[in-house]
Amino acid sequence: MDVSQLLSTFTFTSVQAAAIFFGVIWTTVNFYTYTPILKYGTDRLVERVTGRSHATSVDPQSVPQSEWPTVEVFISAYDEAAVIEQAIRSTLATEYPSEKRTVTVLTEPGDDETNAVVSSLREELEFVHRVVPEGYPGSPNKPRALNYGFAFSDAEVIGVIDAEDVVGETLLSQAAVTISAGKPDFVHGVLDMVNENDGWLNLLFRAEYGYWFRLVAPGFVASGFDIPLPGTTCFFDREVLTEVAARRVERLGETWTEEARTQARELGIGAVKPWDPTNVTEDFEIGLILSSYGFDAGYVPAVTREESPLELNDWIEQRTRWQKGKVFTFLRYRKSLPKGINHKFHFLYQSLLPHLGPINISAVVIIFILSRLLAYEPLPIVRIVLSLGLAFMVIAAGATLVGYWLASDAPRRTRLRRSVIVAVGLFPYWVLQWGADLRALHRTYLGRFHWEHTTHLGRNLTESITESRRDTEFDPTYTLDGLHRELLLAVVLVGAVLLRLPRLGTQSLWTDEIYSVAVRASLSVPDLLVMPQDPHPPLYYLLLRGWMTVFGTSPGAVRAFSVLCSVAAVYVAYSLATRLFDDRTGLVVAALLAVSVFHIHVGRTARMYALFVFLTTVSWYSLLDVRTGSLLQRAGYAVATAAVLYVHVFGVFVVAAQWAYLAVSAPPSGDRGPERRAVAGVGVLSLPLVYLFGQVVYRMATSTGPSLDWIPAPTADLLSRIGLLYAGYPEIYPILGGSVETRMIATVVAVLFLVAIAFSIFEYDGENGFELSPPRANAQMLALAVVPIGGPLLVSLLYEPVLVPRYTIPATVGVFVLVANGLTNVPVRSGRIATVAVVLVGLLAMGGVYHSTDSFEDWQGAANAIETEASDTDAIVYQPQWTDTDVEYYYDGPALTSYRLPPDDGDLSAADRGRLREVVTTHEQFWYVQYGAPYDAPTSRWLRENAAQESVQEFGIVTVYRFTVPEEPDRTQGVSETPRTGES
Repeated sequence: MDVSQLLSTFTFTSVQAAAIFFGVIWTTVNFYTYTPILKYGTDRLVERVTGRSHATSVDPQSVPQSEWPTVEVFISAYDEAAVIEQAIRSTLATEYPSEKRTVTVLTEPGDDETNAVVSSLREELEFVHRVVPEGYPGSPNKPRALNYGFAFSDAEVIGVIDAEDVVGETLLSQAAVTISAGKPDFVHGVLDMVNENDGWLNLLFRAEYGYWFRLVAPGFVASGFDIPLPGTTCFFDREVLTEVAARRVERLGETWTEEARTQARELGIGAVKPWDPTNVTEDFEIGLILSSYGFDAGYVPAVTREESPLELNDWIEQRTRWQKGKVFTFLRYRKSLPKGINHKFHFLYQSLLPHLGPINISAVVIIFILSRLLAYEPLPIVRIVLSLGLAFMVIAAGATLVGYWLASDAPRRTRLRRSVIVAVGLFPYWVLQWGADLRALHRTYLGRFHWEHTTHLGRNLTESITESRRDTEFDPTYTLDGLHRELLLAVVLVGAVLLRLPRLGTQSLWTDEIYSVAVRASLSVPDLLVMPQDPHPPLYYLLLRGWMTVFGTSPGAVRAFSVLCSVAAVYVAYSLATRLFDDRTGLVVAALLAVSVFHIHVGRTARMYALFVFLTTVSWYSLLDVRTGSLLQRAGYAVATAAVLYVHVFGVFVVAAQWAYLAVSAPPSGDRGPERRAVAGVGVLSLPLVYLFGQVVYRMATSTGPSLDWIPAPTADLLSRIGLLYAGYPEIYPILGGSVETRMIATVVAVLFLVAIAFSIFEYDGENGFELSPPRANAQMLALAVVPIGGPLLVSLLYEPVLVPRYTIPATVGVFVLVANGLTNVPVRSGRIATVAVVLVGLLAMGGVYHSTDSFEDWQGAANAIETEASDTDAIVYQPQWTDTDVEYYYDGPALTSYRLPPDDGDLSAADRGRLREVVTTHEQFWYVQYGAPYDAPTSRWLRENAAQESVQEFGIVTVYRFTVPEEPDRTQGVSETPRTGES
């Protein structure tokens, strides 16, 4: 076996082994998770059938209140002035004898706002308020506060509630009585995120908690698995907490220094610390440690309502803290794992579970890519293991849907509608979780174990809190039902996908697409970067090359990349318009981009325009943070903007529009330093492109490179053509769907666009008439709408024609944002609705014409028609000459002698007739491929006069003729030389 074979065998074996390894891990993890759920569900079913109950909690009514234990509930609060009242009131409202219940609020000395609210509530309500003294050892955090409160407590049962919670009326009685009855040593209840109306992220959060607390947690308890506790709604036997504190010291050592212990003694406080003050997920750690020491966990059905974070940044920070705490717990105990193989396995599983998802999915993707690159077929066992992984992903999605259904109290129809959002949004939700996990691993590596506080706005207030508090505490923008907006956005995105899919994989690639696939993207990377005969920069072709490596070169595969970019551009444009104006404008922009014939066409074509639009929207969105954002945000702008330049030469005009806006508008702070550094970053990243494009310009100047001769000089109707194109006129090469009717519809839409833009730039006031709108957002979009058209028009008029309508597609983003904002500003509601409806219906109607037009270049059909009847003695004539690449891309028949003619422009030169005479005198059968010329064009007419036309077939705008030349005595004497106009 030679070295290459040995290397190939080693690579193949490694890939298959890796697939099996990761697949087995993932399968094991899922069996671990779903076996308890299956057992729990089976037990509940048996209970219903037999009537026997195996409840893990005790009914408080079965125990006399005189035997109920004393309970103290800790509410730790930091920067929770807006929500602390709800936790206090709801806890005091629980059905528990007041003489046996103590509610203690623990705050920090520097938190003036929270302390002020708590102090005012003490005048009305009966509870204990303890401020953790500055001299108490440790950094300010929740476990430190809980340990401080524990030092003063003598209750038999200790409970923990978060400051943003609203607890159920029966929580204390269920938890305390269950513990005192001797069943478990600690219990937790059900947590429910109640603000599902605040957007898809909050909806998925509720579904996730429904899945965990209504399926996983009770299943784990019933199966005796170790339980990672939540941070709230947990109750413990006091003696158990004291014991676990001592055992942690035995295992890990004392966390307090001698100086810290001295400080505690001076404060008259003991050193018992049930909660690890160094761990940012003290709840996770104490649950696993309690279980590993053999203490029994319990589960009570009482529900505590919580508020999930409203902002993505808060959500990311919260998840980072959770994942970071799990990593910290694993690192802290890795050398002193619990005794017993079961507890060791549970401990490792619970600590590593958050990281297994991204690792496994990434591994599977890498294995798939390697398999495609190396042309390896997975072994049967690999297919089985990976199929199980896919099956478990489906099971996880189904279980999450069940969890949402059990948790939500929305009407059935609403739950059904939102279940669709849960199903669609689950994978992006997982991706965000993985991103938080990577952030946590990075911060762990850097040693950043500080507490990241989660902000709560008080969406979960109890009814006893006055309406005036509600009005003053909340940002009014959150009063809208964001979920409905996101449902509409999901509908728009799905519609955008569907409008780009018809015949995506069945329609032949056309000329420019074949160039993308067979010529440019098939080059080696060094050759691709040189830009030999193509003025377009290389980024799209590089990405397409990688895409084809993974997904293949079928028409559907190569076009799918543009579909992805186009739909992503719809979403980013929605986000851009929402930030500039409002969410209604964003939805209308998304709808316009989704149904625009121009964008449908580029979004299903293997060319760079969909990527061009996507990167333009990303770049412009990033521009919003250049002046006030972080260094990372400015770097993101520089990368996105440089990418625009690397996709299309007209990216220069997109960047010029941005810089023109920055130049004429003053930053709020007056400091232009941040924007100058961002612009400099774009310049630095673009230096290689300057060199590459310089080569193209040099070759063009020396007539050894690409030519712009095919671009006509701008005429008077060029701008109107661009306007009709933006308004949906369905005549975009190679689709020729224009007609009088579609032109009339496009004209109406274009006029409405102009009216809408006027309503965007000028606000209408019933008293004062039209007034100029605030300039910031409109100025940005006007720059984007005007410069990518006006800039190349000016170049075309002063230097060289460069203006091609499709090159201006980035300007449509600015136009559509202005149009959308103007449509939402139409003062009369009925007029607003009617105008939007007319525009969308007009665009959809022209989209129907686009999809029903058959002028597409069917090169595959043409090639197939030739190869079915061709023989190796035949010839083929291509006109124009570049059509040879298109036919030969698909042709797989006998080798043919080929002849290439320039475009048929109304006459035949002597050289052209000479080549044709050679064809008819040396071949008994030949083929003529004609592109875009009429039946009676000079070339086809000459051939019919000098040979027998046997067949003619049309494939869109491509026509294939088959000719034969009869065996005649005078054949060697030449063929007809009928004089033609202008022939000498």
